[in-house]
Amino acid sequence: MRARDTLRVMAPSLRAGGILLAYGALLLLLAPAEINGDGVGYLRQIPQHTLAPGHLAYLPLLRLLAHVWPHGALLDLVLPARLLSLACALTSLVLLYDSAHRLHGQRQHGMLAVALLGLSHCFIRSSVEVEVYAISTLLATGALWALTRSRRSLRWALPAGLLAGTAVLLHLTLTLLALPLILLLARSECSARRGRPPREGPRRLALPRAALAGIGAMALVIVLALGASLAHRGLPAGEVWGWLRSADHGIPDPHGWLAPLVALWGIARSLVHVPYPYESSMTLVLTLTLLAASCWIVALSRIHRVRIDWFALLSWSLPLALFAITFFPSDTERWLFVLPAVALYLAPALRCLPCWRLAVLLSTMAAVNLGLGQAPAAFRRRPLQRARAVEQIVSSRSLVVSPGHGWDELVGLGMAREPERYPLIYHVGADGGLQRAAAQMHRRICAALAAGRPVFVVRLEDSVDPRGFKELAWFGLSRRGFAELFRRYRPGAGGAAGLWQLERPAP
Repeated sequence: MRARDTLRVMAPSLRAGGILLAYGALLLLLAPAEINGDGVGYLRQIPQHTLAPGHLAYLPLLRLLAHVWPHGALLDLVLPARLLSLACALTSLVLLYDSAHRLHGQRQHGMLAVALLGLSHCFIRSSVEVEVYAISTLLATGALWALTRSRRSLRWALPAGLLAGTAVLLHLTLTLLALPLILLLARSECSARRGRPPREGPRRLALPRAALAGIGAMALVIVLALGASLAHRGLPAGEVWGWLRSADHGIPDPHGWLAPLVALWGIARSLVHVPYPYESSMTLVLTLTLLAASCWIVALSRIHRVRIDWFALLSWSLPLALFAITFFPSDTERWLFVLPAVALYLAPALRCLPCWRLAVLLSTMAAVNLGLGQAPAAFRRRPLQRARAVEQIVSSRSLVVSPGHGWDELVGLGMAREPERYPLIYHVGADGGLQRAAAQMHRRICAALAAGRPVFVVRLEDSVDPRGFKELAWFGLSRRGFAELFRRYRPGAGGAAGLWQLERPAP
């Protein structure tokens, strides 16, 4: 009888755990076949023992994975890196459920918060990437979870600060969590003081010790980690800010005064997948944009019927949103850290929706984000196949030049020893402009050819994929201009699709 009662009590948790594991297996099954550009960059830095500015703790984590996971090439580390992201994503959902359950007092609210975040496009996308975002989201959600618990017990102030500080080590943007940390802990302490019996004697202005403990813990983690990073890099104090700022790769935000409008589009596509105009037809982009906006309207249509903690929601979301407007607001990653708080505090509004509207909202998100967002990318193996074909021709002695940001960046990941590479757009941002990067490229090409090393150009002519060329155009270099850079080297067929071999220029 006791065993039966125990199983009856555990049944909801077992069902929830089974659903969560099935959801994780589906996400892994639909993981993109191609690795995104940032993921490629992280993989390539694993053997270099460098640190990524803005994401200080991520490369040490990947090196730990590389140490325990047998691999012959960097491409073999994609699976464990994705498993790490997936495990962090699923744990984020568990913490969000517990936060919503404790805050609102009902399991349905926890389930709806998890559904809104778990089915959103930005969350699904980040959960299986070789990227820092899933781990950062776990730590940010963990800080939000601790802040929720601090409403009843101020001893959670210290864990909230430690989690927020560790989140900064994965993503520098999360320094903005300092504001909600101070405000929400100070409010919790003030509420706790009002609930105590008044003390005898004159009133004194009490310092918000919980807020000081939380922000102190956050600052301590950041300072210690930053000090260790600078010691590792050997940087003088005057160069710290410049090094951290290099996390943007020197690529300017092209939106200008249109940034607030672009931000609205970014918010919409963070919930429902909308491709960029260069990825699909304008008709599909506009249709999915309207669908995404409609989903937001449905999700927010009942907020007037419930009491929402606007102070907590805005103190968390507003700093992150203001930063997002200034830095590529159309990217779904800019809004990923906002969504856990939105899902947490708006869960009661979702609970007020009619069942059919809620079912339509969640099923639309699942169908579009999994069917149109993830599934096509899971079967898009041509970039990897092209890269592997090139790898059959180049060797570790080769110099491989490319525009960057396309399938050309995959070349070398499947080789035990990579060739020397020169993705132009990366060096344009890192080396201070187009002219300097192009001059350095020519010097490397000439030096390699003089030494008898083979030199190749990947994607010299690519009228289909705009990646790399689109960013080079921001610096004034067109596709045709990119091809003109190599005319002096008489490029010829390199033996694989998208590959050209260069010769020494005529004297």
